[in-house]
Amino acid sequence: MDQKAEERRTLEALEQFAGEDTSAAAAAFDWLFPRIERFLYHVYKTTSLPSEEIADLIQEVRIRAWERRRTFRNLGFAAWLGWLRRVAHNLMVDRFRKRGPEVTIERTIEDENGDEDPEDLPILDLMIRAIGAELYHLADVIWLELDETLSQEEHHRRLLAAQLYYQDQWSAEEILAHFSHAHPILPPLPRAALNAWLSHGGTLRHLAFHELYYAPEHLAAHLLGLPEETDASALNALLAAAQSPPDTQCPCPDWTWEETRMILWRYFREVTLEEWKQYFAVSPDDEVYSAFFTRCAEYFPFLQKAIALQAWLEGLPALGEDREKILGKPKLWQRLAFEYRYRRALPLRDIHERTAPPAQQVGYQITSDMLNTWLSGKQLLNKLVQRFAEREPRGGAYA
Repeated sequence: MDQKAEERRTLEALEQFAGEDTSAAAAAFDWLFPRIERFLYHVYKTTSLPSEEIADLIQEVRIRAWERRRTFRNLGFAAWLGWLRRVAHNLMVDRFRKRGPEVTIERTIEDENGDEDPEDLPILDLMIRAIGAELYHLADVIWLELDETLSQEEHHRRLLAAQLYYQDQWSAEEILAHFSHAHPILPPLPRAALNAWLSHGGTLRHLAFHELYYAPEHLAAHLLGLPEETDASALNALLAAAQSPPDTQCPCPDWTWEETRMILWRYFREVTLEEWKQYFAVSPDDEVYSAFFTRCAEYFPFLQKAIALQAWLEGLPALGEDREKILGKPKLWQRLAFEYRYRRALPLRDIHERTAPPAQQVGYQITSDMLNTWLSGKQLLNKLVQRFAEREPRGGAYA
């Protein structure tokens, strides 16, 4: 499911969750909750509780959220997160009362190991409340250098055209016919306009971004050798099986049941490295631990994606922008860092391992200090705020 489709599905699910139909609400909740578990980990990770206890708390949040769903007012995704945060906070308060002073809340600051001050995430949450889903479109405009006068729908239309042409090998005539059928109320798309889309640096950078970015379910499925279309529900079922593995061979050909469980917790549930080490009771100098992550890094798709994108760009005819700048400009990598930090809440070290190798392949160096400046230093957030204040109205289709 692409980003736009997922946003539409989320809005529909929120309406169903807040609605009167209990069956529809339950199905919507089952779809919504796995997608915010990482957010709840972030809420709880500032406590002194061990990872396994946090995992138990999140399941309690799931139960209590369903029990109290009638108190939820559907005012959008930010309201959903705020409501869940209150449910999670109240559960933590109950735990404090039962356990007393042994449970503490700690504040994490940037240190030499790359753990960051989480203050930028609440700032982003406030921006989402003010701007809504348009915030991520504005990020596309800034860092992928899309035309700010065009709508998000129009940019997705151009991205789709590029994906159909370059990835699915559709002809220009097939694409033109598709748009005429899919958007009959719009004027016919001229062939010259399609050609301009397909050679525009922003459109090509948009396509490259979607190739380089991996959502947690996609990354985990790739590492485990599962089909690309494997979704979150299938991975949740696999994790449940791996927690108490049956007497059958693991369905992931290159991994044992225990290794599958380790991958799912680290890359699908997106627990931090520290949480993962606590959960699996390993030390940094553990040889098994080191070998496991070396293997995972070997399976990462990011470097190979960059190599494939380079070869693809080199094979294109004349473009509207220097082809080296499509991948080599810092803005593409800033957009990826923004997505991993602010949509996925990943720590800097995780962002670095996903962006530094492919960036180096295309001639751009990303260091930990650079990411620290972009993210913990709030450089990217400040840029977003400034552009939002200066933005102009957007135009229509085929402009």
